Amino acid sequence: MTIVNDKHCIHTQTYSTVADIRGWLEAERKDRIEQSILTSEVYIIDRLIRRDIELKDVYCELGSNLERFQWSAYLETAISTAAFWSPDTLRKDRKIKTRLGDLNTEISQTANCLAKQIGLRRALCEESGFRTNHTNHIAEIIDKASERNGHYQIYLKKDLTRLRRTFDLKYWPSIDEIVNMIGTDSANANVEAADEITEAATKSRKASLRDFLRALSAAIEENSESVYGEIPDEFHLRDKQLASLLNCLLDLGPSDMVGDDYIKGWRHTFQN
Repeated sequence: MTIVNDKHCIHTQTYSTVADIRGWLEAERKDRIEQSILTSEVYIIDRLIRRDIELKDVYCELGSNLERFQWSAYLETAISTAAFWSPDTLRKDRKIKTRLGDLNTEISQTANCLAKQIGLRRALCEESGFRTNHTNHIAEIIDKASERNGHYQIYLKKDLTRLRRTFDLKYWPSIDEIVNMIGTDSANANVEAADEITEAATKSRKASLRDFLRALSAAIEENSESVYGEIPDEFHLRDKQLASLLNCLLDLGPSDMVGDDYIKGWRHTFQN
């Protein structure tokens, strides 16, 4: 362990200095550029480097309370969250979530209507002296729909053809029953986030900067010691330091920057 000499950081003993953390950021940036990976994270690291002065207290608190592998995990998590769950991204996610819900409703309504029409066509053909040349067997529809599917042609076509010849139409669901089930399935479908971070960030009714804070909190929890990560469960940046980190991660300007009161209010709401 080393002693911090930076006048902005007054502690008797620390694990890492502010300079150590700055050096780590530079190294992480260089590594990503040399390997041509994670360009979006490079942009975030550039922000942290450019706004270095604002982050002295943040680095001091990290270096004073965490070992190197812990604070690096914390910063990696923060950088990744800002790169992939930015406020702009989360706003788009919210729109997609709403659109998916609308589509489920539209598909359900359309499928139910189509199922009735197909059923009516079948009934009219059965009750009259007229016929149409439509396909009325699910296996035949699958076969026609898979004409350009090489995997189907090689691995499934033969077995499906055999089944169709072995079992007559009474053993198979009708086309209208299948379409109707598509409607029922869509009506019962729930729109769910593919990961816990997105779920946490988009669960409120309205979009706000707090979405990102929830995403960051969920990401840190995913990397905490209680789930076999490296960030100590009991460690939390103080309100002022978290506000500074947030401002720099998101590159907020003077008119948009938040302070410790904002973080305090979010924590009160988040924890209750």
